This record gives sequence, C-alpha cells and structure tokens, in this order.
Amino acid sequence: MPLLTKPLGPQERRAVELRRQGLSTREIADEMCLTSNHVSTVLTHAKRKGAVFPSIIKKFPPSVPIERLVQIREELRRAGYRRGIPRIIAERVGLTDNCVGVRLWKYDQAQKRGRAA
Repeated sequence: MPLLTKPLGPQERRAVELRRQGLSTREIADEMCLTSNHVSTVLTHAKRKGAVFPSIIKKFPPSVPIERLVQIREELRRAGYRRGIPRIIAERVGLTDNCVGVRLWKYDQAQKRGRAA
C-alpha cells in the first residue's frame, strides 16, 4: 500500500475500507448513513491523500425488451389494474418505476406517430 500524503480521517478510512470490500457509493452511503454525494466527496478527498481503492463498475439494470414491458402492461390491464402499473412491472423485471414509465411512454408516442403517418 502506498504511503499517504496526509492521514485519513475516520470517515475516510471507513469509506475506503467499504469500497475495498466492493460496496458501491450508494451502498457505502446506506452503511454510513450519509448521502451518496457526501460519500463521493469523502472518497475523492481520501484519494487525494494517497488512498488506493478500486473503482466500482456500474451495474446496469437488466435488459428487458420493450415488447415484454408492453406485454406485461396489457396483462395487468386485462386483470383490472389501472394504477401503479409501472411500479408493478418494475418489481417484476428489476427496473426502476421511472425507467419502465419512460420506456412505455416513448413506446406509446412512437405508436401514435406511426398511426398518424
């Protein structure tokens, strides 16, 4: 381990230790009861002091074809659901509510343009 230019504070030591264990910034924030932005700042300061830790590879959500999202939406509508459909779909496929909502909205807009042409 390289020599530090300045000693790390307790918060910096803990954040670096958790990062070395493979935790993401969000996971470190949850563990330390801080915001993700604060953890990023703490890690940046630790790096400037000479701390070495791995970067975390961003985990992208699973790829779900839009056709599958539309299919699930239609199944839910047929089952009588009218509200909270993006949330239910998101829970089933492992995406966020917002991601599902935006993808379905874009799909609906493309379908409207296709019919208007």
